[in-house]
Amino acid sequence: MIPIRVKRGSKTELIKAVRELEKRGFDYVTPIKAVYKTKKDFVYNENKNIKGGYKFYGMEEYVSYECWMKKVN
Repeated sequence: MIPIRVKRGSKTELIKAVRELEKRGFDYVTPIKAVYKTKKDFVYNENKNIKGGYKFYGMEEYVSYECWMKKVN
């Protein structure tokens, strides 16, 4: 069968979902790994004139966990 991706926001939620799939006959294709996404934050400053008023405010990093599973006969 085609492998499916299991993706959750926290590792405990992912483990619960994976255990339910294991009961239904699925097995791991890849191990559980963390996926990081970074996002830049900008703040608009209304006091600036023509050049534009966006100011770099920092970066945020989001973490989610995923693994791939496949049905085993």
